[in-house]
Amino acid sequence: MFNAVSLGAVFNNTAELFPTPLRATAVGVGSSVARIGGILAPQIIFLQVYNKLLPPVIIAIAALFAAYIRFV
Repeated sequence: MFNAVSLGAVFNNTAELFPTPLRATAVGVGSSVARIGGILAPQIIFLQVYNKLLPPVIIAIAALFAAYIRFV
């Protein structure tokens, strides 16, 4: 459910953030990254075979990176 919501948010936010000449490229890149993230996110849980703390650490790093990119 959250994946579907985030994909919709990518379209809305990207279209508003970028100027007209870059808008189509930015929406395409944002959509591609969102779909790749949607594919990889369920696979992270399988990494707990190697270390039980690895999935939460990866998700935390991704969240911190996204927050850094958003506010810088």
